[in-house]
Amino acid sequence: MPGRSDRPEDPESLRQKLIGLGERSLRKSYYAQLQSRLVELERFRALLDHSNNAILLIKASDLRVADANHTAGTMLARSTGELKGTPLPDLVEYEASSPLGGLLRGGTGPGPLVAEGRCFFISQARARLPIEYNAREVAFAGQAYLVFVGWDISDRLKAEEALRESEERLRLLASNLPNALVYQLATYPDSQRRFLYVSGNIERLLEVSEEAVLADASVIYNQVLPQFRPAMQAMEERALRQLSPFNLEVPCRLSSGRLAWFHISSTPRTLAGQTVLWDGVAMDITQRKQAEEEKERVERQLRQAQKMEAVGTLAGGIAHDFNNILSVIMGYSEMALEMSPPGDGARRAMIQVLGAAQRAGKLVKKIMTFSRKGESDKHPIVLNQCVGHIQEILEHTLPRMIAIETHLAPDLGYVLADANQMEQVLLNLATNAADAMPDGGSLVFETQNVALTNDFCHQHLEVRPGSYVLLTVSDTGLGMDEATREKIFDPFYTTKGVGKGTGLGLSTVYGIVADHEGYIYCYSEPDAGTVFKIYLPVLKESASAERQTPLSPEAPLGGAECVLLVDDEEALRDLGAHTLRAQGYQVRTARNGEEALEIYRANPGAIDLVIMDLSMPGMGGRNCLKKILALNPQAKVVVISGYSARSQVKSALEAGAQGYLAKPFLRADLLGAVRKALDQ
Repeated sequence: MPGRSDRPEDPESLRQKLIGLGERSLRKSYYAQLQSRLVELERFRALLDHSNNAILLIKASDLRVADANHTAGTMLARSTGELKGTPLPDLVEYEASSPLGGLLRGGTGPGPLVAEGRCFFISQARARLPIEYNAREVAFAGQAYLVFVGWDISDRLKAEEALRESEERLRLLASNLPNALVYQLATYPDSQRRFLYVSGNIERLLEVSEEAVLADASVIYNQVLPQFRPAMQAMEERALRQLSPFNLEVPCRLSSGRLAWFHISSTPRTLAGQTVLWDGVAMDITQRKQAEEEKERVERQLRQAQKMEAVGTLAGGIAHDFNNILSVIMGYSEMALEMSPPGDGARRAMIQVLGAAQRAGKLVKKIMTFSRKGESDKHPIVLNQCVGHIQEILEHTLPRMIAIETHLAPDLGYVLADANQMEQVLLNLATNAADAMPDGGSLVFETQNVALTNDFCHQHLEVRPGSYVLLTVSDTGLGMDEATREKIFDPFYTTKGVGKGTGLGLSTVYGIVADHEGYIYCYSEPDAGTVFKIYLPVLKESASAERQTPLSPEAPLGGAECVLLVDDEEALRDLGAHTLRAQGYQVRTARNGEEALEIYRANPGAIDLVIMDLSMPGMGGRNCLKKILALNPQAKVVVISGYSARSQVKSALEAGAQGYLAKPFLRADLLGAVRKALDQ
């Protein structure tokens, strides 16, 4: 018999011996059952060891590990043999107040005890592994146990933390967007709306708290101006039908009263139960809208300025030509009157013709004032004096139910202005104000010194910054709407009935103010009265400007001198020649400047006086004047024009012309200007 070996037998050999022993000693029926249970046990063990969850079987009596699967050993960095008998508190870190703590203390209650939650596995190196667990009390073989199942959630926690950080970054980004509100809105089947999320900058953008909006969605919807809500609702319905984004610009009246514009971009998403989620961004576009309005306002100002300039140029040209016609009518009417014996029926008709022509001349003068080509006589004046003079007139002419008030600055600056024209401005504005107050009211004149800054000039592009005198004329009358306001300075535009106004009153005011290098603005609303503000530049120099006035003789006188009459209008040349010859003058005529120079060169000492129209084709009157004076610096020249002493006439007078005669003129005016120039 061989000797016994000291080497322990391997588990498989031992297992085979045990099986053989059972095979020889047990009955066949028991052996089959044991073999089946052994296979089942091995299969169950394999399932436990291949589970991704850590499984611990813990004795309830001493809380020591009775058994553990392979995954538990891996998570706890111990072998399954090392785990057996180890107290659970050495392996698991948990709060005493947690569900697991209550279970381990032996909680009471009907049915098996169960605990769920999170805790930490503690390895031998004291590393902490976050797990989520499920523990329950079980009993078998007469003993109570706890089955503890835990799974590693470290990756999930990292993902959750990354997600929280990402959400926080997005929330922080959305909350700090300077002009954009990010939101998510839910619309439920019963049409109720509720905001699920709004970015934290909502209070800055919409002046409402985040809590108020999340509690009641109507807080925001009620801020949208009522007239825009139907369009917004229609666009939302269309977007929902098509499941497509919609974009809309709406104005909101905020709690502070400020009007803010928002561009809303929103996309619908349907969920179960027909709940609709709207993911959207509301962009504050108030500054853009203000910029667009500013651009439109500037464009309107530019169009208005261009229109007034174009109309003024056209009116000036027409007025000049019309003055030529009126001069012919008036001249020949005077001739016809002289040739008509007293009592002749035609004489009365010619008187009417002459009177109508003179009235037409006054009308043309208004047109020329609007076009800034009328005559003005400017001197340093204080507008308070003009206001005082007009106040005296108005107190005797306006109805008594209109109260006149004045608020005049005592230290008002000087302006370079024509006093008569400024009084005409005040009378026109006062007359219009009285017409707008049929039931009475207040007419107020105010003056003050102002300094127009760059901000004001930015709002009114034609204005230059500097010191101005502000003349304000306001009333409490019917006022005007915007459409009327835009046309009030247009010539021949009037809101009065037929025969009650020419439509030249305010256009004349506009022309006078523009001629004085000033600015006029009108502010009015229906039933809220009207305010006209006139800004005239303060005169910096105390010396008064040169005064140039049309010549007007006291009495027409004749003579025998030789006069060269230059005009491109044949009728005016014939009329002027006839008038001068009738008074004994010798007359030579020329159709233009070139022809006048030829005549003057041919007879340099025979021509005593040159009378020429400044507005002629070809060389023109101004150049002809220079050339004549170059030939003879002592030459005497009288210029004729329908324009003012501000432009060509002023230059001609400064160049050496002896006199100026404005069209239309009577024959007496012509003879007086000729005699005065010859006698100088």
